[in-house]
Amino acid sequence: MKTALITVIFILNGILSIGAPIVNSLKPHQVEQYQLKRNGTVVLPTNFAEQNIIDQKDLAKLHAQKIHHIDLVYTQFKRSESFNQAALNQARINQLTQLLPKIKGDQPSWRLIEQTGAQDPETASNYFHGFVIHFSSELDYASLKTFFGDSEPNTSNYQVDNSKGATLDYSSGSTVHLKAHAVSYKDGSPVKGNYTLSYTEYRNPAQIALSGIPMTYEKGGSSYNFSSVGMYEITAQKDGEDLILNKPVVVDFNCTDQKEGVSFYEMDDKGNWTKRHDIEFKTSGILAEMNEDVQEDANFNSGIINSRTGVMSIDYEIGKDRCVASLNDHAWKNFVKNHKKNDRLQEMTIDQYPTKKQVVIKRGDQDQFDDLVFWNRREGKFGGRVFDGNPTPNDRNATLLASGADAGHTYPNMVKGLNSKSFGVYNCDQIYRIGKAVALSPNYIDRETGQEIDNAHVACVIDLNYNGSFSFHPNYLTCNAEGKNVILLFTKDKKVYMLNQSEFDALDKESIEPTLKMTDMTRQIKNSDDLAKYLEL
Repeated sequence: MKTALITVIFILNGILSIGAPIVNSLKPHQVEQYQLKRNGTVVLPTNFAEQNIIDQKDLAKLHAQKIHHIDLVYTQFKRSESFNQAALNQARINQLTQLLPKIKGDQPSWRLIEQTGAQDPETASNYFHGFVIHFSSELDYASLKTFFGDSEPNTSNYQVDNSKGATLDYSSGSTVHLKAHAVSYKDGSPVKGNYTLSYTEYRNPAQIALSGIPMTYEKGGSSYNFSSVGMYEITAQKDGEDLILNKPVVVDFNCTDQKEGVSFYEMDDKGNWTKRHDIEFKTSGILAEMNEDVQEDANFNSGIINSRTGVMSIDYEIGKDRCVASLNDHAWKNFVKNHKKNDRLQEMTIDQYPTKKQVVIKRGDQDQFDDLVFWNRREGKFGGRVFDGNPTPNDRNATLLASGADAGHTYPNMVKGLNSKSFGVYNCDQIYRIGKAVALSPNYIDRETGQEIDNAHVACVIDLNYNGSFSFHPNYLTCNAEGKNVILLFTKDKKVYMLNQSEFDALDKESIEPTLKMTDMTRQIKNSDDLAKYLEL
């Protein structure tokens, strides 16, 4: 009988995530004998070398759940060389999709698990054959956003008069432009008076991990991963009611970095991304050099120093062998991190204030200071200054790319005029494919107690080579075997466990069921800022 084949929807690095797969497209994962100890699963057995599912009573458990992953388990042993295992597996899958039509809508990932331990019919008959269906509640963006709650980075809320519109400055240097009468209620009726606009940026893997935002992009039948140079989310409310946009919001967005192949994407309500257009960075050409001539020519000057990793203003004080540099967040973090590694520069004074971060620099320390903060784009290395123009005397509000940005700062990673036609999440991103992909079904163990972590809710994989995080059902996650991976596990009662990079490196990547000894980090990690600090992002 000819087996009906169902069209593949998309492929992720050789692993299909579809309604029902073509068996020949799935590469079997071999184990000696499959172990059935798994929480959050429904087990549907078949007999050795037979098609029919022999116990269907647990199917009802899946009706109100999301099916995230399905394993089809069978033995490698055959009674005869002519036996067609692939045809049997396809017939089993076709039967399951008929019994459980919701598979098509849930689009789970699939895996074939081939058991190699049985060498005769009697042993093979005692091995498990059939389906293991991994389920839980939804793990989409809306659900994870609610789950993580206050763990997200701080959101800025602005009061906007709908009759006038507004231009709003965010702490990163980004600017949000709203036209008059830009919003209305969902039924189309006008909004009178002020409304609250909420704006959030996600700028590092910790913020992305605890946002729940999906970081995969479907293109041409394949799935890619995002490596972000910054995401933002915009919403608006009045009296607790969500509003809609009548006119686009325009964002001048200060990206975290300049990379090739970055595009602008919009996410829909289901977590799917649509590419809007490519992004071209435009850098400024003005950098100020701290030199004796400037100090001698004026009683007080303010220059602009601009680098790939940070932006700062310099105040020169005549009669003193020093200047004061005001650093933005990126430059400050880079300076402090490298400052600790240099004995000589530990003599430099560091003064930190609530609203700005300042470093007092002795003239003789200037070159060393450059090495700690500046990236010379011309030479492609840290250190060295580029002088492309004269500093602007007495202009403490000089900005080159950001209208309304922080005084005295330039923003070389600014992308102007990003149109957001509806409220939601937007992304400036590169896409990439995982290099050496592995699929893991871990056993999670509390390192301190030695007990299994039995109420896992969601796992996140952060590859520190990229700016992103990827959320998975805990029973099945994919990652780059050679990546700088950190694995986070969140339980249903909001506990946080971590496997750090060195612990991941020590894993046996050939095992599809590794044991992960996780460290309870619940007390240390309360929000994305705590996680970023721990990971030194």
